[in-house]
Amino acid sequence: MISLKTTAMIVGSAILSTILVFTLFILSGSHPKPATAAAITPVKQEITVVTDKEYAPLTGDEYVAYLKAEEERKAAEEAARIAAEQEAARKAEEEKKAKEAQEAAERKRVTTSSSSSSTYSPPPAGTPEPGSAKAYAAQQVANKGWGTDQYDCLVALWQKESGWNHYALNKSSGAYGIPQSLPGSKMASAGADWETNYETQINWGLGYISGRYGTPCSAWGHSQSTGWY
Repeated sequence: MISLKTTAMIVGSAILSTILVFTLFILSGSHPKPATAAAITPVKQEITVVTDKEYAPLTGDEYVAYLKAEEERKAAEEAARIAAEQEAARKAEEEKKAKEAQEAAERKRVTTSSSSSSTYSPPPAGTPEPGSAKAYAAQQVANKGWGTDQYDCLVALWQKESGWNHYALNKSSGAYGIPQSLPGSKMASAGADWETNYETQINWGLGYISGRYGTPCSAWGHSQSTGWY
């Protein structure tokens, strides 16, 4: 049986051995040393930016420059878009004003012609011949190379204007004949018998439509939107 004294000696010896080993470990210098500032090597980081063309590795300064260039590009595109919209709006406004001015001038012309024609005395009204007039007009429309659709527009237009009556007189404006020329004397350029001959009136009317609107359907469309042609 181990005595109490012997046990104490064994424990003391073990503690002493442990202290000795730890001291030797410290003195041997085998423990890790803290890194010094001189031992730290700076690492240059690279940032990969995806562009439209390729994957390009960029440094910090290059990335900042890239972002700035992107902002400038987007700003330039936005400025160009706004400028294009403003230019389109300006042109649309100019076209609107030009159209309004043209229509105002036409209304003024009609009013002036109406005033100058208010004293016009037409010849004694004869018998209207709308069937014959339409047949002649159909022939002339075909001679101009227009299709039946244009003839249909012409029929509708002059039905509205005069009912195809070559003696028709608008007492308020002075417009006369099948095409309602204002004043009626304009049709004299197509023939001296403009007051009584539907062929002369139709020839003049088709020439007027062709020169001003291009086709009867264009003239009919204008008449529907404005009330006159």
